[in-house]
Amino acid sequence: MVMLKFILFEYILGYCFQAFILTFGIFTFSRRKIVLKQFIPIGVIVTIIAYLVRLLPISFGVHTIFDMIALIVICITMLNIPALDAIKSIATVLVLILVSEMIGLTAMNFYFGADNFQAIMNNPLQKAITAFPINLLLLFFVSLFYYFIKKKGDTNRKASS
Repeated sequence: MVMLKFILFEYILGYCFQAFILTFGIFTFSRRKIVLKQFIPIGVIVTIIAYLVRLLPISFGVHTIFDMIALIVICITMLNIPALDAIKSIATVLVLILVSEMIGLTAMNFYFGADNFQAIMNNPLQKAITAFPINLLLLFFVSLFYYFIKKKGDTNRKASS
């Protein structure tokens, strides 16, 4: 039962949720219309790549570089996003991920206290659970940018009409 909870939290609420938010961010910052026929398969592919890269015996942080390279290739080949736009959108989303994690982990450290927080981070199941509120914060940031970019695009279209 514990393993099922761990799989649910780490893989579905962790990798999958964050991968779909990352995909949403890529569509947002590259100013692409979200089409479910593209969005869902790309989100699934990003989830699988993120999971497989994290299985590699590499130093922490290197997996992010591999993920970025894979995402750039996906954006260019599958979504036909120009390379520079793909790099900019992926970098922007990764910065938002880092900001969300810094805010979330700092808040949890403050709320639980340093000793309790360290105990949570040492427990794989509890650590996986902490990813969910951080991913919600990330979703909030990306949604906020989506709203403003879409609103700005609507304003520009009205001005040019």
